[in-house]
Amino acid sequence: MIKRLFQLLCCTFCVIAIPAVAQTGNPQLGRTLYANNCSSCHADAPNFDARVRRASNNVGVLSAAINNVNSMQFLTFLSAEDRANIVAYIANPNGSGPTLQAQTVSFPVLNSFVWNSTGITLNATASSTLPVSYSVQFGNCTVTGNQLTAFGTGSCTIAATQAGNATFAAAAQATRSVTIGVGDFSDMWWAGSTQNGWGMSVQQHGTTQFNAVYVYDTEGKARWFVMPGGTWNSNFTTYSGLVYQPTSAPFSAYDKTKFAVPAAAGTVTLSYQANGTMLLTHNINGISGPNASKTMERQPFAGNTAPFKVNDLWWGGVAEDGWGINLAQQQGNVFGVWYTYGADGKATWFVLPAGTWTGNTFEGKIYSTTGSSWFGVYDQTKVLVTELGSLKFTFSEVANGVAQKAAMTYTLTLPIPITQTKNMERQPF
Repeated sequence: MIKRLFQLLCCTFCVIAIPAVAQTGNPQLGRTLYANNCSSCHADAPNFDARVRRASNNVGVLSAAINNVNSMQFLTFLSAEDRANIVAYIANPNGSGPTLQAQTVSFPVLNSFVWNSTGITLNATASSTLPVSYSVQFGNCTVTGNQLTAFGTGSCTIAATQAGNATFAAAAQATRSVTIGVGDFSDMWWAGSTQNGWGMSVQQHGTTQFNAVYVYDTEGKARWFVMPGGTWNSNFTTYSGLVYQPTSAPFSAYDKTKFAVPAAAGTVTLSYQANGTMLLTHNINGISGPNASKTMERQPFAGNTAPFKVNDLWWGGVAEDGWGINLAQQQGNVFGVWYTYGADGKATWFVLPAGTWTGNTFEGKIYSTTGSSWFGVYDQTKVLVTELGSLKFTFSEVANGVAQKAAMTYTLTLPIPITQTKNMERQPF
């Protein structure tokens, strides 16, 4: 567009006042600007007479150039620096320009971060104080301005450059590498308010996940499927594994000898996205297709404060193998899903959506739900919530701000009146 405007206008007389800075213009830079903007009307090097060569400042150069054959025009949209460089080239086509000052780029060491996070801010500086630009040379990263984010794990190499100007020469490129770790996706995940009533608990130890999806069967009854492990893809963005639906004795009279795990009910794939969402895709009991793909996000319930951390999957040890409770924690709030068995021995779940802290004790109301089948078009209006009683955790063995054990006491009026206490600990996996 600039070149075309020059083609249309460069043979029209148009004197534009220019600051007297031609003496500091750079003929070498001016040569490139001239070739890009002026050569269509003024082929090759500018062929002006000695009046141009004799001009002592850029106003004189401009005046002499305009009054030469073919004339010469400087359009207002060119910066003063660009005009000065072109004028310097006209005055001295073979000149090398002023001696450019050296500059260096200082690029601090980059701290590692996990992908699927807000990333880090790049803080390279040039000794000239000119702005530094960045580019990704290698890795699962992207840079916008000075903000570096990642879309996978591994490492990235970032280059910081400063191209120079009429005063400073280009700086030597500086590079830094950064390690991008596996994000911790432990949390309570849901598909948003339009699918309220079901969700997925994700717990991650290192790179291993132990997950459970709590949903409703075709009759609307609360059921859960457990995903006790899986495998990552090469850049740790997608986790896939088999899911199971065990049976056992009712929670009111638990007997681990009744615990049975049938063949896998299917597969679940969790694709974690750079924007913080997760795409859950399943093939359970032979059911797949469009309704088997759900976009999920971390369910917000943060608030208050807590005396220590309790987030994890908890169980009653080997003696109570087969059931457990996932405690997700955001700040001081705790969201619990109790994965257990009903009177029919089939998998069912109860939920502890909130509670209050009193010293080392967290206590709240516990509920059961029924709802729309998860295996079809989900209808959250069909969710029915029933208060069952209360659930209390008294935590102990707190070290470095993390509780290791707890007494879990539940007092239920429904489905049957019962009060029991179970000794719980974090489940290793």
